[in-house]
Amino acid sequence: MKSKMPEMKDVTEVVTCRAGKDGCPMAVIDVAVLADKLADILDEPETRRKLEEKLAGPFVFHSRFCAAVTGCPNACARPQIRDFGVIGRARVLLDESLCNECGMCEDACREDAIALIDGKPRIDETRCIGCSDCVRSCQSDALLVDGQRHEVIAGGKLGRHPRLARSLGEFETVEDAVECLRRAILLLLEEGRRGERFGALLERLESEE
Repeated sequence: MKSKMPEMKDVTEVVTCRAGKDGCPMAVIDVAVLADKLADILDEPETRRKLEEKLAGPFVFHSRFCAAVTGCPNACARPQIRDFGVIGRARVLLDESLCNECGMCEDACREDAIALIDGKPRIDETRCIGCSDCVRSCQSDALLVDGQRHEVIAGGKLGRHPRLARSLGEFETVEDAVECLRRAILLLLEEGRRGERFGALLERLESEE
């Protein structure tokens, strides 16, 4: 009689906003593609086995290492409270030759990142969050999405000691964002204590510096 292999616990999870299911006009990035790539890393048998070993005591749902991908800064997948998150942000470009100086983009921007100067919109990059509301409001197609950014955040959690995830930076490509997850998992496996959540590990490492 063959012995049964021990059942692998579902110790990881990847969630997305609705842009990954039904589509969403707000989405800046393809969340499904990125989510699949993150899942490929978290579903590696050896990675899952090592993560399971890090759990202290009986497995509970909130012990999972959870990654979230959200298509725009509205962050419907709540990456701020996940172990690892990616937020899609747009890079906006202005074609002045098409601008009719209507000012609708300025009215649409809730971040006060756009001001009309000599009739033309000027974007304050320090305020712009890359939501592309201005692009959708532009009736002359003078504003367009000229690129994507993937903001990676990490270390969020709820529970009795909640912690919001902190930004690790913005990256141009999906591959760069995926590499951040790979490094995060490696850090957790090498430096994490038994039962320690990723956010707690980051806090501990920061306090030890």
